[in-house]
Amino acid sequence: MELRPLGKKADLSLSINAIVILILAITMLGLGLGFLRNTFSKTTAQFSEVADDVKSQVVAKIQASNEKLAFDKLEIELKRGETKDLFYGIKNVLEVELETFTITSGCDKALKETTPVGAESGVTFGTFPTWDVKQGEVEVLKLTATAKPDAALDTYSCFLKLDGASAPGYATKKFFVVVK
Repeated sequence: MELRPLGKKADLSLSINAIVILILAITMLGLGLGFLRNTFSKTTAQFSEVADDVKSQVVAKIQASNEKLAFDKLEIELKRGETKDLFYGIKNVLEVELETFTITSGCDKALKETTPVGAESGVTFGTFPTWDVKQGEVEVLKLTATAKPDAALDTYSCFLKLDGASAPGYATKKFFVVVK
């Protein structure tokens, strides 16, 4: 049996098949990326709509109640290692045209006996350290609550405190974080 080299036709058909497969793969990749971009842009738009709804609810709540500080909810549930956002509103009722508020947040204590007294809180917060609010206006800000991965399964009594540049102790509000 004699071995002969493949002819030019076999080489040419193999190259055409490779090019067709490559074009199909690039087309499918482009379609997939377009689909993902479209899906994520719709989801982002929905999240911003929800955030706008929550902000308008907080503004309505704070104006109806004449409170200086109000939350969208006073209790939040977190799993260990999870992060969630709370929204809070600040209303400037001072006689100052523009007041700078210093914002402090934290937890006083865990409510169950499972967490030792004086132990470091299993919940941390992130928000703006200061914020300017014009007289008579309401600003809605975000407070990010995070349960540490090793947080005790407990209910934490937490606070948000506002100190104005011209009004120390302007407002304090308590809320609860439940780590499940």
